[in-house]
Amino acid sequence: RAAIATLAARATGAIAMLTAIGDGHITASDLTADLARQMELMGDDQVNALLLKNWGQVRESGADKTAAMDEMKQLLAQSDLPKPDVRLGRAMFAKTCQRCHILYGEGEKLGPDLTGSNRANLDYLLENIVDPSAVMAHEYRQSIFMTEDGQVITGLLRSETEKAVTVQTAEALVVVPTDEIAERRTSELSMMPDNQLQQFSPHEIRSLIAYLRGRNQVPLPAP
Repeated sequence: RAAIATLAARATGAIAMLTAIGDGHITASDLTADLARQMELMGDDQVNALLLKNWGQVRESGADKTAAMDEMKQLLAQSDLPKPDVRLGRAMFAKTCQRCHILYGEGEKLGPDLTGSNRANLDYLLENIVDPSAVMAHEYRQSIFMTEDGQVITGLLRSETEKAVTVQTAEALVVVPTDEIAERRTSELSMMPDNQLQQFSPHEIRSLIAYLRGRNQVPLPAP
C-alpha cells in the first residue's frame, strides 16, 4: 500500500501505475478506492481517462449525497448522545455489511475486503456508505441479465464460457446458460444500496461507524 500510495501522490506516478494496471503488471484491486479518489482530485485529464479505462468509475457525489454525509458527520460529532458501543457495531455489521464484505476474516467476498481499507478516514468511509457508486472498480460493477422467460438476474460476473455465465448474486452463485440470455448489460450502479444506514437508529449508526473505524476486532455483545 505504501508503494501504491507514493505513486498515487503525483500525476506522473499515477499515469505510470494506471498504465501498468492496464498492461496487467499490477493488479487493479491493489489500488484502493480512497487512492483512486485522491488521483481523481488531481484534475489531470490523462489520469482520469486511465482511471476510467483501467480501474473504474470515479465521480463527484451529488448535492443530496453530500448533504447526507454532512448530516451524518453532525450526528457522529454530537457529544450529548450515548457513547457508541463497538460491540453493538459488530453485531450491526454482522447483520448487514457482512453479507457482502469481509472484515477481520469474517464475511462474504461479494464486495471489497474492508480489513485493509482506509476505514479510519471518515470522509472515505461515509462516501462509500452514502454514495457507493461514486468510486467503484470495474470488478464490482454489477451485470444485469434478462432471460428468455423474463427472469432478471443481477450480480457480479464471475466467469463466462461459450455455454454459460456464472453470476454471484447477493444470495447465491447462479449459472445461466448462454442460449437462455435475451439481454445483458453492465450497470453504472454498485450492488450496495445508497443510504443504507437510514433504517437504523442514531445509536446504532454511531456504534457501527465506531466499529468500522476501529483497528481491532471486538467481542459480540452478550445475548
